[in-house]
Amino acid sequence: MSALGPPRPQTAAWPGSGRGAAPAAGPRGPEINITPLVDVVLVLLIIFMVIAPQMQSGQPVASPEVSHPDPEAKGQFDPITVSVTRDGTIWIEKDRIDGPGELEAGISAARALGPDRKIVLQADRNVPFRHVRSVFAQCQTAGATGISLKVAARPTTLDGAEEPG
Repeated sequence: MSALGPPRPQTAAWPGSGRGAAPAAGPRGPEINITPLVDVVLVLLIIFMVIAPQMQSGQPVASPEVSHPDPEAKGQFDPITVSVTRDGTIWIEKDRIDGPGELEAGISAARALGPDRKIVLQADRNVPFRHVRSVFAQCQTAGATGISLKVAARPTTLDGAEEPG
């Protein structure tokens, strides 16, 4: 017995809390290490950032601009994208079209997989319109209905006026 009174019993405390003695002998509780989880999440983020730009359909073109574009329509099926690049090359999705009859065959084959799929024709703004009109006519000859021309929204200034371009 000490001068301060009877000894107090030791109470169990959480490890590392600095209070009391260690808990009675027994299994230690599980510790969760989140470092591997963070590593996996960051790797997945990087993978998606690399793959996402490659998921665009068609070839990259500089679309002509309009002042009041139509709102995006979400259909049951994704449209078939026909692209006309700056050099006049025609593409169906990611497939290059080389011959004159190949466009109709490619559109017919793509529509066989989904007959209700529409066609979106996108052309570089520097392609002569007669060439775009010719591609449009070939799409109609292939039996396509509901052909749309893809355009970009024209940038405007803060006061609502259109920027020259």
